[in-house]
Amino acid sequence: MSFWSQMGFPDAGTPSMEYFAFFHGYAMSFITLIFVLILYVGTVILTTRYTSRFLLEQQTLETIWTIVPVFMLLFLAVPSLKILYMVEELTSPQVTLKAIGHQWYWTYEYSIPDTNNPEYTTSTINFDSYMLPESALLPQDFRNYEVDHRPLLPSNTQCRILTTSTDVIHAWGVPSFGVKADALPGRINQIPVLINAPGIYYGSCMELCGTNHSFMPIVVEAHPLTEFNEWIN
Repeated sequence: MSFWSQMGFPDAGTPSMEYFAFFHGYAMSFITLIFVLILYVGTVILTTRYTSRFLLEQQTLETIWTIVPVFMLLFLAVPSLKILYMVEELTSPQVTLKAIGHQWYWTYEYSIPDTNNPEYTTSTINFDSYMLPESALLPQDFRNYEVDHRPLLPSNTQCRILTTSTDVIHAWGVPSFGVKADALPGRINQIPVLINAPGIYYGSCMELCGTNHSFMPIVVEAHPLTEFNEWIN
């Protein structure tokens, strides 16, 4: 999670977030190069008196400043499209977690697949997740970020998060996962999540949803698959 005076992104918890952080630095290098170049050209124009009455056209220069931006855009577009498709790619999820937004708490549902026919579910596990009041916090807890019931997900396992809402528009987001999915009434969105390592990951509702919008934290615990199976059973 992010802390006071932190510069940069939180630690990446998924491959998607690792790519986001890489692309941010990659794009910033182009932005810095363009900024320095424009600053240099502007400074030269303002501080020198070089003029030419005979310079009417310069085909070579015009060709260069047309081709160079085209290649810069290509170098930005290719990795951007790769990340876009990678974030949306979902292949055979082993775990599905449904997050339902309410004013102002979350409900989580797990669908337990039938061992004989994985396409069907035999039962579901569901529970509500409320923010803990200050009186219930432990010394190591984070104020306004702890909940009474945390959803669990297995690490190094392809998971799917389904989001929806029962009242207004919410958004389920965990910065370390690099995900933010709108929870819309009457609709279901899905996002793939592949957590790199066990740990505790913090997030919150990321869509203004009313008076207590800032009191809808999200805390996800990631455990090895064996421990997750023991918990789910």
